[in-house]
Amino acid sequence: FDNEPSARLSLGHHLTPATRLFAAYGEGYKLPSFFALAHPLVGNPDLKPELSRNAEIGIAAGNDGLYQLQFSLFHNHYQDLVDFDADLFISVNRSDVTARGAEWQGSVQLASWLRLNMDLTYLDTDIKDTDSQLRRRPKWFGGLHLQAELGVVELALSADSRGEFQDSSVATGPVTLEGYTNISLAAQWQATRSTRLSLNIDNLTDAGLESSVGFLEPRRRLRLGIHYQL
Repeated sequence: FDNEPSARLSLGHHLTPATRLFAAYGEGYKLPSFFALAHPLVGNPDLKPELSRNAEIGIAAGNDGLYQLQFSLFHNHYQDLVDFDADLFISVNRSDVTARGAEWQGSVQLASWLRLNMDLTYLDTDIKDTDSQLRRRPKWFGGLHLQAELGVVELALSADSRGEFQDSSVATGPVTLEGYTNISLAAQWQATRSTRLSLNIDNLTDAGLESSVGFLEPRRRLRLGIHYQL
């Protein structure tokens, strides 16, 4: 493949010391993977590299670590996006794809020992001149992360959520999978200067999570760890 130059331009303007407007434009270039090119079942040696043009505009505000908020709008355009076509059952180039939406991020210091991080994204994708949809791209996804520092003990409670999304497999063809929320808990205890104990509970609610068609995530899982530094 030939070389391809990519440019990026970003601008920012402070409305106040705590509030900033920003805008950015960027170009991207990505080669198709060995899997997409040469897999014996779904590979396509005629694939072209992906080209992209991306733009965003937004506003950010903060106050000395007490809170950080950011909201942005984005519009991405892809040429020859590499994707899997479930009807043809082969990797293909999508000649004209757009992805646009909005993203919100926030972080709040609820107390000296407690911090909350949040994010939420809305995504709308479109493949020109076709009814096909990009796989595994939910319209809504986001999460919450609550972190507490209690002296030698650290606790973190996380929830990652996504709405329904399209996927496909040999056995099912194109299908719509339900959205899900994955909640996890993590704890660390600095028992001594050299010894740290950890506890993790993945999929805390023991939910049946299907991140892609036919592949179920593990049910509730407990992990214990010890870290000793000489």
